[in-house]
Amino acid sequence: MLPITTESTLDKNVWQIYNERADIADRELMRDWNDSLNTLLIFGALYTAVLTAFIIESMKLLQEDMGESTRNILFIVSHQLANASTPAFEHAEFTPEAWAVRVNYYFFTSISCSLVAALGAVLALQWVGSYDFGLIRSSAKVHATQRQLRYNGIKKWKLVHLISALPLLIHISLFLFFVGLVDWLWHIHRRVAYVVVTGLVIEGILYAVTHIISIFDVSAPFRTPISRSLPYMIRKVHSYTFLTVSHLSVWIEDKVLQQLHSSRESVDESPGIQRFMKYQAVKLQKFWLNIRSLVYALHKFVINPTEARSFEHRERQALDLVTTLQRDTILWLAKNIEDLPSSRPAFVTLLKEAVRLPHVQLIDPRMNLAPWSAIFQNVFQKFNEIEDVTLEAVSSEEFAELEALLEAAALVGTNATLGGGVSDRNIRHLCSRLHECAFGRVSTFAQLVQWKFQEFPVWWDDTPLSNVLRQEPDLILNLSNSWIYMVLYHIHSHVDRLNTQDLIEFLSPLASSKHYEGEHRLLEIPTIFIIMRIVTCIQGYDTYPGSLWEQYRQASSVILRTRSDNSDVLQTCHKVILLQLLSHAPNTPDMREEVLNSLLQAWHQFPSSDDIRPVILKLLVDLFDLEEMSLNTQLMGLLAAVISWPEPTSTLTPARRWADIIEGCDQILTHEHDSRFTLSLLVSPVLRAAKAAGYSVQSPNGITLNSLEHPVILILASLILPGCCSLSPLKGMILSPEIHEDPILPDLLDAWCNAYRRPSDGDVEAECILLVESAELLPANLLTRYIDRQRDDGAYWEALVSQHLQRLLSNRMAPYILKQVRYTSIFPDCFFEAGGITWVATRLRVPNYVTERDDMVELIIQCIEKSTSVATFRNSLHLVATYIEVTAPVEAAPLSYGLFEEILTEIHTFRAAYQIHLRLRCSPFMYSLVTNGLEDQLKGEVETIIAACKRKYLLSPPVDDRLRFMRDPDELCHRSWT
Repeated sequence: MLPITTESTLDKNVWQIYNERADIADRELMRDWNDSLNTLLIFGALYTAVLTAFIIESMKLLQEDMGESTRNILFIVSHQLANASTPAFEHAEFTPEAWAVRVNYYFFTSISCSLVAALGAVLALQWVGSYDFGLIRSSAKVHATQRQLRYNGIKKWKLVHLISALPLLIHISLFLFFVGLVDWLWHIHRRVAYVVVTGLVIEGILYAVTHIISIFDVSAPFRTPISRSLPYMIRKVHSYTFLTVSHLSVWIEDKVLQQLHSSRESVDESPGIQRFMKYQAVKLQKFWLNIRSLVYALHKFVINPTEARSFEHRERQALDLVTTLQRDTILWLAKNIEDLPSSRPAFVTLLKEAVRLPHVQLIDPRMNLAPWSAIFQNVFQKFNEIEDVTLEAVSSEEFAELEALLEAAALVGTNATLGGGVSDRNIRHLCSRLHECAFGRVSTFAQLVQWKFQEFPVWWDDTPLSNVLRQEPDLILNLSNSWIYMVLYHIHSHVDRLNTQDLIEFLSPLASSKHYEGEHRLLEIPTIFIIMRIVTCIQGYDTYPGSLWEQYRQASSVILRTRSDNSDVLQTCHKVILLQLLSHAPNTPDMREEVLNSLLQAWHQFPSSDDIRPVILKLLVDLFDLEEMSLNTQLMGLLAAVISWPEPTSTLTPARRWADIIEGCDQILTHEHDSRFTLSLLVSPVLRAAKAAGYSVQSPNGITLNSLEHPVILILASLILPGCCSLSPLKGMILSPEIHEDPILPDLLDAWCNAYRRPSDGDVEAECILLVESAELLPANLLTRYIDRQRDDGAYWEALVSQHLQRLLSNRMAPYILKQVRYTSIFPDCFFEAGGITWVATRLRVPNYVTERDDMVELIIQCIEKSTSVATFRNSLHLVATYIEVTAPVEAAPLSYGLFEEILTEIHTFRAAYQIHLRLRCSPFMYSLVTNGLEDQLKGEVETIIAACKRKYLLSPPVDDRLRFMRDPDELCHRSWT
């Protein structure tokens, strides 16, 4: 533990406190390492120098002594001189003595260990020197996490053990040197060897005794790296051996029982074999995917080498990627602050920062490594000493601090955080007092803390969680994600003693369909996974081989076959899981397929599936917008199951499934009259599904639709299944004002105008009804583009102007639409019969008529060119006069009526060169009229209008068959209309 600084910590955050204490710890650690490594280097250098002298002499033992060979030669020569029969000298091959080899082996191994220790000491000094080099000082938090990253590296790569092992190499080196020295002396002079052996034995006994003493007596000063590590190593070996033996005995026992069982009765083990084979196949597939991804990453690295980055840049990347650094920082600080009364401000700051960690990290078993029990006793002692905890006795700052501390007690660590001692009983007693005081949120937190750390019997129904839920039925909606995760994790940890009613009441707000109507509470994915684990544990699938998804799919497929006492809690859990996951699905692409498969598998297992059908439809809309072809099958299957419920849907062909969906929608809207299903709610997901499928679906022979009664569903059916759905019944239906106000109708009409594939026997009149509706709700160019795509476009214009002209005239884009009418003999006669002249005059007086002025001019020219009689032609001239009369007074600058002048001049002065041009543009009547020449009276009328266009005279409509001129400065205009 580190000493407590005298400076107050109330005004410091946890990162500043961490940095202060880390600096103290690091300075002590660096000093200890530097001193030991420098001492090791000095001793290693001196020892190596001494050992080198011995090695020089011992090397001679491995080589032939030339002086000895010369002596032997001279000895043989002297014998030969004395006795001629002495044989010649034979040089024997030199072989070193075994003891000489051993001595050199000891010496060279000894010097190798010494040099390795020296090299390790040099490298370790560099490592130690880089530990605190380049730490970021600008931000206390970044500085703390960067230091913790490096400290985690020290622990991960066992730098402490590595540095502690370097002196061990020197110990081994010395031992080998003494053994080699004894062996050498033993063969040279044994009396001298006895002296060295005696010293070696005394040294070995002293070495062993001091280490044994330090193992059994922690206070002994004989501490070395070996003495500190040996107890740990012994325990690890013992634990490993014990576990291995126990597992082996259990395995042998299981094998014996299996043999006895199989000898008594024959059991079909095929399901177990299939499960095992499936599990092995999944493992093999995952292994292959890992190998493939590794090869791909290696190939990518070789082909596209990454940009060279400095160490500082890579370290900062690691700071961003390692998500557990803050947790490790807080754990280190919690373990390195002494449990003293003066430490309370530091502990309070530490706990306030700890609750900000991700809740998955808060309940991680590694969080229990810190002395949380002592820390909580320290921070709560202040409130335990208050006899009567009331709002008057506690200030607002202390009250907020108490709330934060209760939150920390509930969220930090598992239920093993408190060990059950006197201090922990004091904390529970404080929670009971807070609950009795009815402090609102603080009382709620106190009960949840008490519920987390108290062990309740299976039969105890009145738990603190039950009390809280009685007071706050919507508790889950008011808690943070961390609190929800803690509650569910605690339930999962004690699922064998689960109070099912508590879990049902806790999750019920999220299982209600009303919760998902607007902005709704979304649980985080890890929290949903905890509920999935609860379900698999209750149903006994937590031991099923495979991933959590595979376990959950198996559990969701047998909901109805589960024990009745757990059926309610299972249905609630499954409903929350599926609705929450479906809400997350648009933003979690890696889970969409799993979610849809699980929902499809569980759908018909829910007796209460009808309750969540509207919610499912609402959530499916966002999924269809993603336009992922890989999800179409699952989405279509789920959509059909939801709409057609409780009837099963066909899966034979896509067309048959679409037919089931359409008939189901019509049934809901026209017969069931279920207020939960609005028109938009039903049509919107179906329309988006159709868009993802390309709208039109090929209908094989034999696919028929029942009679559809709702007009919108009929339109939808004609869009998706044009081959088996006729629009003719639409002529007898009425689109009510409610349908017109529904926002789905413009979307449907837009899709219909752009994607409808008209069958050969299509009904033009029914289609025109939809075209008129689309022109009122959407841009008018959709109508004109649709007609342009048809081969018999004249039939469409004929039906439009004959049956829907009044609705077209009321359209905001009427001039744009009517100017494109063609291939019909009843226009513009029907236009004038419907009061076209008055309509033009009225329309031109609208303040914003300028935006459609060009369309109106083209419409008038269209009436002139398509005239079918003299009367129609005169009406067209009247349109020109009306246009000039209405527009001239309101324009600041006189308009140019050049287009009118041009077309009327062509008609007035016909030339042969314009014959083909006129044939293409004009109606047969106008072509005949122009080619045969205008009558004098009609010609005079044309001249009058041409003069008006040229001079921009203000005209008024004819009165009593005579034109009235409001202004005629040059007196060129005739005053007689007839």
